Amino acid sequence: MTHRLKSVPNNKKDRPSRRSPVPSTSASGPSFEQAIDLLINDDQVPAHLKTIVRHVVEKLSGMELLIKKNSELENRLKEEMAEQKRLKSEIESLKRALSSNKDRPGKRSPLPPTSAREPSLDQAIHLLAKDDQIPPHLKAIVKHLAEKLSSMELLTKKNFELEDRLKEETAENKRLKDEVESLKQAMSGSELLLAMTHRSRSVPAHKKKYSSDVTSETHKTPRNPRRFKKSTLDNRPEWNNGESPDQ
Repeated sequence: MTHRLKSVPNNKKDRPSRRSPVPSTSASGPSFEQAIDLLINDDQVPAHLKTIVRHVVEKLSGMELLIKKNSELENRLKEEMAEQKRLKSEIESLKRALSSNKDRPGKRSPLPPTSAREPSLDQAIHLLAKDDQIPPHLKAIVKHLAEKLSSMELLTKKNFELEDRLKEETAENKRLKDEVESLKQAMSGSELLLAMTHRSRSVPAHKKKYSSDVTSETHKTPRNPRRFKKSTLDNRPEWNNGESPDQ
């Protein structure tokens, strides 16, 4: 006895094509990244929109490295500024010792202008925002990508400014170090010692008091314990019952 298998209808033809879901309102978590992937793989999304999204995502891929570089530049700039402050203080001390005045350096040159965003990408995003054939949820994704791209460009501009300023501060510190060395060479040994002594006077009052107390205690003549000469009575011989010969 044979059983006939029922034919299963093939619904693949009637199955709708994949569409990208609406991203979350925050548009910053994994759900947004998943929405980007689905958008690129969506058959109903226009090809030019996919091209723009891919281009923006590629540019945003280096944002983490840019943020790390920004933090490193800020730390290096702080170190250079602290070193510059120390060098300036040392120069002032040396100048006071030599009783000479020198002109300060001129103002820094203005920072060079940075390049603006590519006009083609700006124009493409603007046209996509006005395209009525693009669904609203796709426009939201493109809008968020444009905002992230703007943030990345501001960060890039800040990095350029930090790099330029770091170069200027490094060059200024080198100039200050050279000035310190030239001042030291122009001074005699006694003058240099006087300048270093003058710098040491900037120690806080409580530290000065402590150091002076330690110095005074160190240079005081130590007191010898009281010495008693042995009396002649101590050398007398022992008598019976502790009596003297007169008794």
